Amino acid sequence: MAREEAEVAAGGRACSLTTVQCGATDARSNNINTGTRACWWRSHISATRERRETNILRNDRAAKLILGLGLAVMLFAAGCGSSGNQGQGAAAEGSTESEGSAAGNSGEEVTVGDTEALVWGEGDYGIVMAHGAIYDAASWKPQAQQIARNDMVALAVEDTSASNLLAAVNYLKQERDVQDVALLGASAGASGVLQAAEEKPGVPDQLILLSGSGDVSGLGPYPKLFVASEGEGLAETVREMGKEATGDQNKVLVLHGDAHAQAIFETNQGGELMQAILERLQKYR
Repeated sequence: MAREEAEVAAGGRACSLTTVQCGATDARSNNINTGTRACWWRSHISATRERRETNILRNDRAAKLILGLGLAVMLFAAGCGSSGNQGQGAAAEGSTESEGSAAGNSGEEVTVGDTEALVWGEGDYGIVMAHGAIYDAASWKPQAQQIARNDMVALAVEDTSASNLLAAVNYLKQERDVQDVALLGASAGASGVLQAAEEKPGVPDQLILLSGSGDVSGLGPYPKLFVASEGEGLAETVREMGKEATGDQNKVLVLHGDAHAQAIFETNQGGELMQAILERLQKYR
């Protein structure tokens, strides 16, 4: 009986020890789990803090960038406004200059006699130009511009009658301060030039006729240039006119090809013809 009670008591102590040991083991296990959870939580907090700080830095940089861009846009807008005002002033000045250039290129519109006319250039020497039947005053533009570049005034009439040609001469002398005036006629325009020269022998300073025909024996001794193309059918007529005209400063120019009057300017002979006209105007002005 006493032995059984001793065994029971020993078993109880063993159980109690086991229970204590188990409790110790459980406590350690709980401590380990608790430590692990604490470590994870600290890492989580640290990572969250880092992300927050990173976001703050990014937001700060973005704000500075946006502010900088805003200032740049404001400065640019202010500069554009200033330059825009200057540009408007320059544009206004440029517009005036352009209008003046356009008038110089296309010719200034005037009225002489009972017809309209175009005028190019400035200077003390002038030339009145009479176009052919299928042309108009503006058709002289390329030639008139070259004449104007040589410090002379070129005037092209719309109606090429003798009375309007003489009115054009008076206009240049009275309104443009031109001292002397040459007459240039092409084809049908040459007829008006010859008639004006016959009516007022002392008016023209010199004559230039392109593919024209008519009696020149009664004209004054002033210089005359007679022009035609070899193949147009007027070459011999022009040569005869050169012989019949009075004065010793006359010249006949027969060019290659068969172009008629102003059409010669549109061929490869146009440069030679224009050069001959300019040389005559400069030489006898």
